Amino acid sequence: MRGLRWLVLAVAVGTACERPTSQQARTGFAARPELLEFGAAAVGRTKAMKLRLANQGRASYRVEGARSSLPNVSVPAFEPFTLTAGAEHEIEVRFTPDVEGAVQGQLELLTDASGGAAAQVPVSGRGVKALVEVPESALVLAT
Repeated sequence: MRGLRWLVLAVAVGTACERPTSQQARTGFAARPELLEFGAAAVGRTKAMKLRLANQGRASYRVEGARSSLPNVSVPAFEPFTLTAGAEHEIEVRFTPDVEGAVQGQLELLTDASGGAAAQVPVSGRGVKALVEVPESALVLAT
């Protein structure tokens, strides 16, 4: 009977030392836009978009890298960075279609949050043969 008392005490002490899940600091990964839609892009040309990563939680996490499930979507190499609570950071994502047609996939952001789970952002785009792109910064309005 005495051994049983020690076991009950040990279990009670062991569980009392852990923080309840509801009180643990949480990371709150958010990506804007939530879906990277490149739209139509000329075959062989690169179209770039900015992806804003934000921490909407209370605990910091580190973004170690990114990888795409699509061979024609890439993220230029970047130095790993830490997102503290409320912080934001922008990365560039590039789409270079090599054939005509629609593509869909995922961009994985490798973080140390939640045991190293990768956060995913859906990606879509469409390669087209003939597309004229006029950058807004090149437009000049005549008065």
